[in-house]
Amino acid sequence: MAQTLVQIKKYPEMEEGMVQKALNDAVKIVKENLTEFTDKFQSSNSFDGFYQATENVEWTTGFWTGVIWLAYEHTGDDAFQKAAQVQVESFLDRIENKIDVNHHDMGFLYSLSCVAAYKLTGNEHAKKAALLAADHLAERYRKSWRTKGIPTDH
Repeated sequence: MAQTLVQIKKYPEMEEGMVQKALNDAVKIVKENLTEFTDKFQSSNSFDGFYQATENVEWTTGFWTGVIWLAYEHTGDDAFQKAAQVQVESFLDRIENKIDVNHHDMGFLYSLSCVAAYKLTGNEHAKKAALLAADHLAERYRKSWRTKGIPTDH
């Protein structure tokens, strides 16, 4: 049954420390998952409540890398940075080799993974991957304009 605004307004307010505890619990789960999801990514669909490991070929893989970067930003733990950097290399390979990139979800893939990596660490491979992805997406947009006869030199 869907929650109503009346029901939601009856929820108790969060007590001091609840947000921090929830965040720390989430970070712990992320860290436990690094073993399985560093060289691989979580599938876009769960099976029996669990996400299977997959290659970097789906539209959702950037979300997991983004979660790792958030955990790193929160904790400063090198384990998160190292895992996310492995994934950044995968994103660079993906865009350089044009692996499953002919869609509009490039922002989901590259903003959360490579743009975040560059902002947090200055990783030049992340910057390169993000810029290549942006160029690739822009080219798709410009092609659609050309097919409609709209000039692209403006």
